Formats: sequence, C-alpha cells, structure tokens
Amino acid sequence: MSDYTKSTNFAAKDALASGNAAKVVKGTEIDTEFNNIATAIATKTDDSSAAITGGTIDGTAIGGTTPAAGAFTTLSASGVSSFADGSASAPAITNTGDTNTGIFFPAADTIAFAEGGTETMRLDSAGNMGLGVTPSAWGSLKSVDVSTFGGFFGFNNQAGVTSNAYFSGTSWTYKGSGPATLYQQIGGAHNWQIATSGTAGNAITFTQAMTLDASGNLGIGTTSPAKKLDVSTGDIRLSSGYTVQWGGTANYIYGDSTSNFFVVATNGAERARIDSSGNLLVGTTSSWVTARVAISGTSSDAAATIKVGTNGNYGISLYNSSSSLAGGIIVNSGSVAYNTTSDYRLKDTIAPITGALSKVIALKPCTYKWKADGSDGEGFIAHELAEICPHAVTGEKDATQIEQYEISPAVPATFDDDGNELTPAVEAVMGEREVPVYQGIDTSFLVATLTAAIQEQQALITSLTARIEALEAK
Repeated sequence: MSDYTKSTNFAAKDALASGNAAKVVKGTEIDTEFNNIATAIATKTDDSSAAITGGTIDGTAIGGTTPAAGAFTTLSASGVSSFADGSASAPAITNTGDTNTGIFFPAADTIAFAEGGTETMRLDSAGNMGLGVTPSAWGSLKSVDVSTFGGFFGFNNQAGVTSNAYFSGTSWTYKGSGPATLYQQIGGAHNWQIATSGTAGNAITFTQAMTLDASGNLGIGTTSPAKKLDVSTGDIRLSSGYTVQWGGTANYIYGDSTSNFFVVATNGAERARIDSSGNLLVGTTSSWVTARVAISGTSSDAAATIKVGTNGNYGISLYNSSSSLAGGIIVNSGSVAYNTTSDYRLKDTIAPITGALSKVIALKPCTYKWKADGSDGEGFIAHELAEICPHAVTGEKDATQIEQYEISPAVPATFDDDGNELTPAVEAVMGEREVPVYQGIDTSFLVATLTAAIQEQQALITSLTARIEALEAK
C-alpha cells in the first residue's frame, strides 16, 4: 500500500495554550486525515517477498543482523521457509536442548540427518539413501546403503540385497576390500551370487551360486534348474542321523557317521544297508558271514532271483583276483550248468592220475544228522576228506574269526510333515564276537579221482578176466 502521511500536526496543537483558536481540531482537518488513510488503503498491493526486519513474536525479537535468541510457541508459513545449510554438529533444523540432533543440508539437492552431532542418514541428489554412510553412486538403480558394506536396491522388475557391492552404472563394484555377495529378485526368480575377495573400486565378477526360478525349482551350481532340487558340480551333505524322505516319513534314506552305515527304508521299515565295511546287506541289519553281499529271504520268498536276457548266457559270472573268468552259472531254456573254467590253454604239465583207486579206498563216506534241524545227510567230513583229496576241501579244521555284530539296530530320527523332529536318531550298538569259519567241500573235484579209480579198477578186472579165461581154456 502507498505511504500514509499526516496533514495535521496534532502534537503541535496539543502544545498551544488554552484559549488559542488554533488549538481546536477542525472537522475539515479530520476529514483530510480520513481521506489520506482511505487513499493509502485503496492503493494497497500484495507483496510475496515481504521481509520482517524487526519486531517481536510472542515477545521474541526477530529481524536484524543479530536477532535475539528465543523460541516461538507457534510458527506457520504458507510460502517457502529458508534455513541455513547447517552441519552434523549444528543442524539447521533442530530442537531446544538437543541442538546437535536434527536436519541439515550438506550439498545441493541433499538432505541429511544428524544424531548427537554425527550424520546418521543421508538422501542424496540421486534419491539414494545412506544409513550411517554416504550412499554410493548407484547409477540408475535406487538404493539404501547400510553402514559400510550393506545395501538394498531396486530397479524396474528387480530388487536385491548386497554386501560390499554397488552398481556403478556400468558394472558391479567393490565398496571395500574383501569378498562380495549379491541377492536378486528378478522376473519372479531369486538369484544368490558370490565373488571372491577384491579391492575397493574394482569391478566384480559374480558367480551365481544358487537359483530359485519362477517355477519353484532350486538350483545349486546351476542357473537353469530342471528339477525341484538340481545340484551341479558339488556334493550334498546331511548331518548324521537325518533322513531324505519321499511322500512323508515312511520312505527314506538314512546315514549314520558314527557307526558308518547307510540305510534304505520303505513303508517305514529298513530294506537294505551298506555297513561300515562296505558290505551290502539286504533283508537284514547284520551279516551272519563275512561277505560283500548278504541277502536274507523271507519265509515265503526267495532270497534272490536272476533272469538272463538270453538263454545260454551266464546268470552269474565268477572272476578271479586277476579279473579272469573262473566259472559261473549258465542258464539254458530248461537247465542250469555250473561251469568251472577248464580250458587246456590254461594248463601245463598234464599227466594221468595214478593211485586213484587207493585214494577212493581210503575215503570215509558216512551218514550224519545236521545239528540245525536234525535232518539226515550223507557225504564226507571235511577235514577227513582233506587228508586224502585236499583240492576238494576249503578252509581249515576248527578255524575261527572275530566279527562285528549289531547288538541293537540304529533308529533314524522321525519328523512330522513340516520337517520338525519328533524323536531323535539313535545310533546302532555294535559288538564283537568269535565265530567259527566252517570248512566246505566241492565234491565235483572228486569226479576225476573217481573216474581214474574206476579205470584202474576196470583194468584190474580186465586183467583178472583174461587170467580166468586162460585157466578155463586149459
């Protein structure tokens, strides 16, 4: 508004002596003053840049180059309020009694927050936030940097978490010296990436260690998992006593690192195991004999069956320690042949058997009863036969050996359908005992001796017959 200037000096009139005609305020003078005021009001214009250069609000002085200190009960502004930049130790916007905590403006288009005189958060001109650290230059990505190495970021259809890494706009870069990791959610998939130790400021070459794709397939060591769990170029390890299960808790595989065995179970029961010696046990939890494979049948089923692909082939082939075929069982359409290798090309110093008849005469065939079930048998006693035909007998008389046996079987841990352990695993209790090593007889080795004995006997019969015929002819 225009300036208002008084036309009448009312103070001068007050100073005149009583009775002076000039002391009287005339109506025309009052009209003039009102007209001046009306004119000033009528010519008023808004000023958006008005400055208060002095005065008080709520008794607190404002304006001037050194305004008095104080606080306002209420301060409101409908326009722009400007503040000094401030600093972490002296924020521009703060509160009474805690003047080193508040908001300050450390650079253009940048807002920072201080607590106790220390910067704790910054929002930079790119829109990136730093908590306890100045945010790195993340290029087109938006990020939240946490302390020295941590970070969260987002861009278009991806979001992620990093450790010691940020995206510089052209490449992933080490924040500091050391290893780096990156977790991304992108296009419905989850990627976990790792990098070996590097130097701050250098570009990072990440290796994708694990992938959970949009189909729910988890890949370890592969970026394209084909199954629900796809592990490439690596091993899978479970703690001792835990299981891998199928369709619930009844079907599983289970390992024990204390007793060192591996179990396969179906329908809640153990079906096979590999023991600590590497022996395969089927239908039993312990072997009754020292053997690489032990199979125990049931009361109604065979312990094992073998079907050849083509009649006339080996159902079982037996090789010696030099990996040469020593024999086997050949299955024909209606018969089985038990073969022992006997090719002349495998033999040397071939000569007829002599003294076979005396050996046969020395044999002690006998009858007996088996202790196991009392059944009758007939044949030979192994150590007696060994004295005459040692090649027909295996083992030594009264031999024994020490074997391990299972006192109580291992019990795997049980779990509910959510994978929570119901009962802990119980390890097998093993013991040692002395057991006999029985001798065996292969009577097929007597065939040659018996044949030679028959030949010797036939020669004797032929000789005696000739002598009788000669005597009768006289």
